[in-house]
Order: sequence, then structure tokens, then C-alpha cells
Amino acid sequence: MSVVADSTSAADGPAMGGVDALQQSALVAAQLQQQQQQQQQPSGGGDFALLTALREPRRHYVSWYNYFRRPASGVALYDCLLRHAPDHQHQHHSNHNKGGDDGDLDHALIGHACNPNPLAQEFGVRTQAELDAFLRFTDDLRLFDMIVILEEWEASLVLLRQELGWSNEDLLSLTLTNATDLHKRWDGRRIEDGAEEKALYDNDAAFREALDAATQLDWQLYAAALQRLEEKKDNFPGGRVALEQQARELRLLNALLARSCARAEGGTFRSPQCRQLCLWYDNGGPAPDIAYERSVDAEGFVDAPPAAELERMYQQALQTGLFC
Repeated sequence: MSVVADSTSAADGPAMGGVDALQQSALVAAQLQQQQQQQQQPSGGGDFALLTALREPRRHYVSWYNYFRRPASGVALYDCLLRHAPDHQHQHHSNHNKGGDDGDLDHALIGHACNPNPLAQEFGVRTQAELDAFLRFTDDLRLFDMIVILEEWEASLVLLRQELGWSNEDLLSLTLTNATDLHKRWDGRRIEDGAEEKALYDNDAAFREALDAATQLDWQLYAAALQRLEEKKDNFPGGRVALEQQARELRLLNALLARSCARAEGGTFRSPQCRQLCLWYDNGGPAPDIAYERSVDAEGFVDAPPAAELERMYQQALQTGLFC
């Protein structure tokens, strides 16, 4: 059994004055580890694992802002960082005090117009002193059994598989591409794709400086996470060569799964076996989480391919290039 503590549960920013769930989980984990040592149980084992995931700070911040802030406020990140942040903060306080009806803008600008360092905020960190204390508390993130890095996705998953005792079948996934509109969020408001900010970062020194300043704490946290990941790579059975080989195999298997699950015209699958396999991985619609929950029966199980059949498909894919 693994209890996973995830830093992504408050992606729109932790509430001001709230208790950070991940710090609380880290504290509980430390207490459990201490209890195990006192009881002379193996350290580093037990029945829990403390995990988190991080993304490169600049892309994360732009994506975060364009998803959570810009649709509500209508203010581009460039304007927020370089032009209107003080005025918006003043307007926010003014509306709040007057009970203004601009609810979206008021909500979007709580705490700070541009909400810098959202990654660090997920850990309850908003200042350099708090970050220094957090890194000391977690021994430069070594308290975490595993840190997944988005930019090192396959390698992270292979390391995660080793940490949790999973198999490659547990790591396979299909990319969801049949959403109604990839440029709209749940409320129908448009999401910008970040191309504007990338061009500005490459060509506008003032914006580049402002964006780097707005992610300063996030970069320090990300650097510590990368170092932790490098340590995990060094300790992987068979070394980095074996890790990269298994990461390549995982990429291949995901590509073969996507090829096997490509539907013919009219939405039909290659075979009944393909239908069961592919619906297990993508649930066949734009709302996979909801479809998955609906497929859980009264005893808590879902209609997954039998383990023996899944293993057969897995070996077949490596030999023939198709799962089914």
C-alpha cells in the first residue's frame, strides 16, 4: 500500500492563511519514519511513500497564469508583470472594501496580481526564508521517496515503477486528444497556449527579467528536485544505462499502444480485444475520470483486461508492433 502526497492538489494557489497539506503530509511521514526506527523496523520501507511532481518553472508559471488567472481577469501576463499590477492590486482592494461586483477580477488578484512562484506556494512557501526552512526540513527534498519531473517524464516513471513495485503495464497511457476544445477550460473561457509569452521572453529583456524574478523561488525548488532525481538515477539497479534503456522501452510501448488504439473511421476498434484494452486506458471519451468512476462496480473493481491477457498483449506488442 502506498499513500501518495501530491503537490498538485492546490494548483490554483493555496488559500491565504491555510495549512499546507503537503507540509502536513511531510511532517506525518517524518513522524512515521521515526516510529519505525524506534520499533527497529527497516527504515526507508514501511507501508507508505511520499511523492510529488514538478514542472520547469517558467513554462509552469505561464501555463498556470493562462489557465487560472488570465481567463478571469482578462489581463495578459506581460501586462500583469510590467504594466498594471499595482493598479490592479489597488482596484482589488478597492472592490473588496466596497463589495464591488467584479467578482472574477477580485478573486483572480487575491494576495498578488500576478501570484509569483506558484510551485513554491504548493509547498506553503512564499519567501526565501520559508524556502530555506523547507529545504532544511526535507533535507533538500530527500524526505520525498520520489519526485517526478515532467521534463524527464519516462525516466521519472521508470524510477516511480521501481519505488512502488509496479510493472510497465501500470505506466502505459494514452494521450487524450478528443476533447471538445483544447483552448477552453471548464467554464468555456479561452485558454492561451503560451506562444505569446515565449516570443516575448526570447525578444523582450524587460519581460524576461520580470518573469525570471516572478519564478525565482520556483527555480531554486526545481533545482533541488533535479538534484534529487539525479541521485535516484545514480542508484538505479544497472545504472543510468539500464534506466535509459527501460525509459526507451516505455516510450516504445506507449507509441505501440497509441497505434493499436487508433480507431478506424466511424470510431470502431481493430478487434474486441482492442476495445477492452483501449477503453481501459482512455475510457473512450472526453471525460475519462468520470467514465472511469462510473465503471467501478459495487465491490470497487473495474472491467480491466485480465492480468494474464494484458501480459500477453504486452509481449505481443514488443514482438509484432501491435497490442491487439
